[in-house]
Amino acid sequence: MAKNVRLLKPEPDLLLLHIELKWVEPAIWRRVAVPENITLGTLHTVIQFAMGWEGGHMHEFEIAGENYGIPDPDGWGPPVNSETRKTLIKALYGKKTFRYLYDFGDGWDHRIKVEKKLPAGACPQVPYCVDGANACPPEDIGGAPGYAEFLEAMADPHRRGRTGAGRVHMYQAARAVATRPIIQSTTTWWNGMGIASTQRFSNGSASTNG
Repeated sequence: MAKNVRLLKPEPDLLLLHIELKWVEPAIWRRVAVPENITLGTLHTVIQFAMGWEGGHMHEFEIAGENYGIPDPDGWGPPVNSETRKTLIKALYGKKTFRYLYDFGDGWDHRIKVEKKLPAGACPQVPYCVDGANACPPEDIGGAPGYAEFLEAMADPHRRGRTGAGRVHMYQAARAVATRPIIQSTTTWWNGMGIASTQRFSNGSASTNG
């Protein structure tokens, strides 16, 4: 009597993504490998942790002429397609670049490029942060113009002193965020959810976390 044999699904190929925050200098970027069938909702979480954002603001993907995000249950705002089940490979429709916007007030615009496809098993685990440079700006700093002002003020103690005690405190708190390592070891990053990286990024460079 023939036995039913359950065939295992092959592991999905990986996409190597280059994620760069636009309109800021020095360049802030990450290179991350993700499964090609990752949902956009999960990709949002990966981007948040890879870049170092805190996740407290709205976001939206713009891919191949379509917008994806979390639809407002009351119908407010422009309509968006749900990101919950849509996979990246299906949303791309063969395109190689797309956009991710975080915080509609500050307007943190990310350009994401699919650099190449990798075979399953090419990384120790996935998602996997391969490389990158520089910590992301502090949250609620006022977008790219506010971040440029923040960097200038933090580099000039005389100007920082003229901003007043409350403003100085804000800058000091923001600087602590901007200079902290945002990607740590595999065991601590993303609360053990399996996101791996050998990199840690500060406000000036990327270095290997041995």
